Amino acid sequence: MPATPIVMTEQDYARPYAVLGMQVSVLASGEKTGSYEIVQLAGDHDSGLPAHHHPWAESFYILKGEVEFGLGEDITWGAPGTVIHIPAGVTHGFHFGQAGAVVLSVASRPGTARLYASLDRELSADQSDLSKRGAIGARYGFTVVSKNKHV
Repeated sequence: MPATPIVMTEQDYARPYAVLGMQVSVLASGEKTGSYEIVQLAGDHDSGLPAHHHPWAESFYILKGEVEFGLGEDITWGAPGTVIHIPAGVTHGFHFGQAGAVVLSVASRPGTARLYASLDRELSADQSDLSKRGAIGARYGFTVVSKNKHV
């Protein structure tokens, strides 16, 4: 089958998902690209994801604000223009700084878009049920290793 270019504009995107205090917008799903996914994460101070790992590589590009990343045992802050690449299987987590943040996430394979859709659909508004979050994540190979903001 020949490769076909894809053009997506805002009217093509699914509605944003609400996940752990973030607004998650899938810009390009793996179903559309045939491989990688691009997701925009936006949120207020302290929103983000706890320490976790998954079997896909992921890169983050910070568009706005500051983001604290836990990368294994290390902590680093990123500002606009920063790229952080996380190989598959590496434990990481992040949370947005004082003024909130907007970040692009590029995952090396399909799965994150479906994970975010399931979290949005299956969790209550407060999203505090840790066991349910863990069970949803496990379906996609996403394993939470700490409920803290970062490693």
